[in-house]
Amino acid sequence: MRRLPAGRHRHLPGRLRRPDRGRRQADRRDLLGSWLRVGGLPRRVRPDRHVQLRAHPADRLLNPTPCPRSGGSPAWARHPGWMLIMRSVVLLLFLLALHAFPITASAARPTASTPGPVTEPPVTSAPQSLLRDCAAEVHDRTGSGRCHGTGTFRVIVACEDGRFARSPWTTIDQRQGTTDATCDSRAVGAEIEELRADGTIVGA
Repeated sequence: MRRLPAGRHRHLPGRLRRPDRGRRQADRRDLLGSWLRVGGLPRRVRPDRHVQLRAHPADRLLNPTPCPRSGGSPAWARHPGWMLIMRSVVLLLFLLALHAFPITASAARPTASTPGPVTEPPVTSAPQSLLRDCAAEVHDRTGSGRCHGTGTFRVIVACEDGRFARSPWTTIDQRQGTTDATCDSRAVGAEIEELRADGTIVGA
């Protein structure tokens, strides 16, 4: 169709008219400006236009409404329960780590930095004292002692030169035991000492 001169198209049917030609050109200029601008307010969309124009990246800061992206996300990432599944997996891994490496700070043994109650070890060399019938005697330079029952004892001999001779500790268990000590000079006296379970020494 040949081009009609200006002002000669008013008598043509409505489908051949272009009454909105200026509005379309303004929309094209607005669309081009939205591609070129870096910032600014978002572009206004005419309410009578049913064409959704592409939004500028700067408009997302002012209008955070989600819109489909080019390419989009895979189907498994668009699943509504994806975040719930990821949280469940992270929680399960955390519980497994706690089970593999339990935290037992409250049950830690006392160390040098965290001192605990100090208890003396029991004396194992001296059982509970059940000694009976203990007696000591001297003969020349030797002093001897004997006891019956269960316990630990020794004999101390007083020498004529002022010194003392002590026998080693002797432990007996439900039987009779004897021990002796020798002086360099003549023995003048002897007595028996008992070692109790708490470490104290008493005369028997």
